Amino acid sequence: MRSLTYCFILLLSIALLASQASAHENGEVIAVHVQDVITQATYEEVAGALNLAKERGCPLLILLNTPGGSLDVTIKLVEQLLNSPIPVVVYVYPRGATAWSAGSFILLASHIAAMSPGTVVGSAQPVSYSPFTGSEPITESKVLNAVAEYVEEVARARGRNATAARLFVTENLNLGGSEALQIGVIDLLASDVDELLAELEGVVVEVDGQNYTLRTQGAALVMYEGGIRITIMSLLSNPLLASIMFLAGLYGLIFGLAYAQPASAVIGGLLVILSLIGLGFNVNIVSILLVMLGVLLLFIELFVIPGFGAIGMTGIVMMVIGALLSPLSIDPSQWAIHPEWYNKLAVISLAIVAPLLAFSVFALYKVLKAKRLRPKLYIAGLVGQEAIALDELGPGKEGFVRCAGEYWAASSDEYVKPGERVIVVGKEGSKLIVKRIEGEEEGVRDES
Repeated sequence: MRSLTYCFILLLSIALLASQASAHENGEVIAVHVQDVITQATYEEVAGALNLAKERGCPLLILLNTPGGSLDVTIKLVEQLLNSPIPVVVYVYPRGATAWSAGSFILLASHIAAMSPGTVVGSAQPVSYSPFTGSEPITESKVLNAVAEYVEEVARARGRNATAARLFVTENLNLGGSEALQIGVIDLLASDVDELLAELEGVVVEVDGQNYTLRTQGAALVMYEGGIRITIMSLLSNPLLASIMFLAGLYGLIFGLAYAQPASAVIGGLLVILSLIGLGFNVNIVSILLVMLGVLLLFIELFVIPGFGAIGMTGIVMMVIGALLSPLSIDPSQWAIHPEWYNKLAVISLAIVAPLLAFSVFALYKVLKAKRLRPKLYIAGLVGQEAIALDELGPGKEGFVRCAGEYWAASSDEYVKPGERVIVVGKEGSKLIVKRIEGEEEGVRDES
């Protein structure tokens, strides 16, 4: 009996080890690309990837390749990484990639910093940017010292070379992968992602005061995709594109206001508002502003200005872009809102916005349909009505008549003098076909 008990315990231990090995083999690592300029879209994409990694209880791998970006966004990103409840690995990759400026801050803030051979980190002197003057290095000691002290503290918090971190800012120091590893700026040097995951296997890192052992050997790499909202934000957040849109919109506003061209002014205003995202304004405020202005323009087009043209179409475009950039798609934890209450808010908001958008599309369809049909129906309704000839009409000679208080192009197979009364007998496109009323010519002669 005792031997059976030992066998059972042995088999149970083997089963547990096998299940752990299976879980280990089927583990995951969430990965996200951070490339090009660091913008608000970058922050939200990393935040989404970090939340997914927290839900699945696995590490986050940031594949970094950037020339730098917004200092405000970078500070928010660094704060997020320093307070992450899961291990974050930042890997400068592939060969030829850079972690310049803001990228060096992100690399230093990670739990594990790694680089690929042939990559560079450094050049973190802050610069100012304006759509009118472009970018200029900041040399004011007050700003430089503040940024240098900040990045030094970040490096010190992760046990990295604080002196080198400071020189990134004050002297625009640049380091290759091997040199960065040698002086303690990074922890690992790996040729590719597979080699990196192999080297991370079994590494112990401190997360929230507790030791965390990485199990990355053979783990599945799950790439995080931010969706259409992040794609649009990335496009609009580009500083170069934002500058072009701002200047083009400004010229459109000036032209529209100076020459009484409302369509030009409205489109120019749209470009200026969209450029605000790339110039550092809060994207959520911009999205709400777009929806409100879109509704206003649509109302003006439908109920104030006859027809449906550029103003109404611009209003619909504003509403669609504003809805896509809406804060409804942001994770509720970023707003300190309870998920259950947030879901109710999202449902109520959609219940309000969806009917309005549906009505707008329906109204646009009806207006365009009526605009196409109106000339045909209206001209057909004129057949049989009397008109006054304004020009001399006859075979091969067209002119104008006044019918129902409006001027119409007309033709006739009979000779008609100006001032004679005629009757509409048909139509040809938008042109009326008329004939002289019987007795009209004699009546005119008798009066004379």
